[in-house]
Amino acid sequence: MIGKKYKSKQELEIESTCESGFETYLAQRHFEFVKHGFESAVFGGLIGFALTAGVSKIDPSESLKLSHAWIPASIAILSSLIVTAKDYHRYDEEHKKDFDTVCDSIQ
Repeated sequence: MIGKKYKSKQELEIESTCESGFETYLAQRHFEFVKHGFESAVFGGLIGFALTAGVSKIDPSESLKLSHAWIPASIAILSSLIVTAKDYHRYDEEHKKDFDTVCDSIQ
């Protein structure tokens, strides 16, 4: 036990990621990117829905109905999902450089 080096949790995670390979690392990055895009879509949709629903309740002319609240919510969700799909591979080269830099440094 004397002189044995213990690795931190972070070091073990880095080694595990490097051993799994770049494709696994990239799949994980893509999953996180899509998850973030979905969360943004839901958050934007809820904000749009809540604001439109709130205005529809206080609108004295009643020209804006509660059912109209789905319009900005749908637009927010759809636009966020489109941006996520469009940018899905945008950062692949950066991820490759990061992966190579970190994995080369531990060898």
